[in-house]
Amino acid sequence: MKRTLISLGTGLALIMMINVNAHAQNAEGDITVGGGLGYGFDVFDGEIGLNLNGYYSITDDIRAGLDIFYYLDDVDNFTAWELNALVNYFFVNDEELGVYALGGLHRFNASASGGGFTVSSSSTGLLIGVGFQYNLDPVSLYAEPRFSVVSNWNQLSVTAGVRYTF
Repeated sequence: MKRTLISLGTGLALIMMINVNAHAQNAEGDITVGGGLGYGFDVFDGEIGLNLNGYYSITDDIRAGLDIFYYLDDVDNFTAWELNALVNYFFVNDEELGVYALGGLHRFNASASGGGFTVSSSSTGLLIGVGFQYNLDPVSLYAEPRFSVVSNWNQLSVTAGVRYTF
């Protein structure tokens, strides 16, 4: 009888833990990696790029991470990319939908080469935005409109893609 009660109690505890975890899309200790496409409205008068990102969930509502955005420009001998250190705060964090504010440090780099010379430039600023995440467990779809504020240049961009949570 005692063994049955312990087994029943253990089984109920496991079910409750699974149920609690299913309600939060972003849970403390989660590691999330992803990638997708983005569009920068002010780089080369609008340019598509690749976005790679990774996050660590500090709490159920806060995660921190890095992302890189590499522009797929059609200009010869020219490259541009962004590196962002971000923090996300979830306003909605339920089983299917996550809605979060994002902010952090933004670094934009560009370089051009030709005629034996290379010229490069970089700027540092802030990034703010909002994110939407739809959970398909363990994969989620995301979309993030963002605004980069740099001393001599500002840009609106939108990224969307897929993330996997470990």
